[in-house]
Amino acid sequence: MEASRRYLAWRSILEDRERLNLGQADVRQVEARVKEASETLDLRLEEAYRHLLAFHQPDPKAPQLEMSAIRLLGSGKPLERAAAKAKNEGLVYTEWHPSFLEETLKNYGFFAARGQELPLGWLWEAFATYPYLPKLKDEAVLLGAVEKGVREGLFGYTERPGEGARVFLREPVTPNLSGYLLERERAEGLRKKAEEPEEKAPKDPAEGGRDDIKGPPTAPSGEPPFPFPGPKPRRYYLKKEVRPANLVRDASLLAEEIVRHLAGEPGVRVRVVLEVEAEAEEGFSTELHRVLRENSPHIADEYSLEA
Repeated sequence: MEASRRYLAWRSILEDRERLNLGQADVRQVEARVKEASETLDLRLEEAYRHLLAFHQPDPKAPQLEMSAIRLLGSGKPLERAAAKAKNEGLVYTEWHPSFLEETLKNYGFFAARGQELPLGWLWEAFATYPYLPKLKDEAVLLGAVEKGVREGLFGYTERPGEGARVFLREPVTPNLSGYLLERERAEGLRKKAEEPEEKAPKDPAEGGRDDIKGPPTAPSGEPPFPFPGPKPRRYYLKKEVRPANLVRDASLLAEEIVRHLAGEPGVRVRVVLEVEAEAEEGFSTELHRVLRENSPHIADEYSLEA
């Protein structure tokens, strides 16, 4: 506080130099004092930032966040000290070993949820959105872990999903966010299938069929041995009309049983809109009109009162 007072006092004198009728020598002296007070104030402000607040979510299924205050020691710019502390404490990764990426993907069931093929753009969005996941400095950290992991054979990489695309595994690669990360077993299976020579189906003389046409394998019943998975739902919409007396109960039920699960799923963007409609044949009372006019701007993004 004292450093702030001294700086403001000397700056005020400099700004009022004409009214105070200061000479050139006095002005130079005041300018030197202002510079000295400014440097002292900057130093005191840097020393004032002593704690780094970090938020994390221990349980992905629980929305509560926990906060920890980490003391910042040493001297220097506050942002530089905070960045160094965050890196040393493992709060933010500037480099990430691919084994940690593999462990994270398995612990949170990423491959199981996306069918062994993860869009890297979607994966980066999940890391940048959900506080229970490790925090990466930027997308280059994720891509670097993917590049090392592919070379070490921890997982594979492809530019597009499905069969027929080139799969990188245990070889150099330059991944990007438009590509896909493959579970190791999936990558090995695709490479093995691509390397196998195409077998010719035996010719059936009775049917006069050609021996160079190969159909899909079938089970004894004639059905494909593995059912083709249907498309996953991509959008969800819910609308429910509630009675005013049950608003709190129904809103709590909606938040607990629906919204919480949607918000906890990586890559899902949730938007909740509340609408209230009210009509009165004889019009709202003066008191109710006042309450609606005063409270609505602080609660809602949009509202209207119509005669």
